[in-house]
Amino acid sequence: MGAAKRQKITDIRESLLEQLRSSGRDTPYYIDMVDAYLDLWREREAFRKDISKRGYFVCETDKYGNTWNKVNPSVAARQGTTVKMAAQLIKLGLNNPCADDDEEM
Repeated sequence: MGAAKRQKITDIRESLLEQLRSSGRDTPYYIDMVDAYLDLWREREAFRKDISKRGYFVCETDKYGNTWNKVNPSVAARQGTTVKMAAQLIKLGLNNPCADDDEEM
């Protein structure tokens, strides 16, 4: 993971923890939920990277040698992860720390 990505994770974590502190909810339970949110963020970034690398459509080949294009499974997985991230923020009662992101939260 590059330095820029590590810094972004640090910035997101600090933003969420600051929101918890300002509302008096910076307990181990909520801090663990913030870390779970960051796990989802990392997962979403991995899906984003796969989509950038392989594209929206990927070529599949079956055992008989037949090939076809299908939607990259990372597309649906990324959408599902984004929904989970939004749900996690709602559970925490926090605002999106990545409001400038191009994600559809």
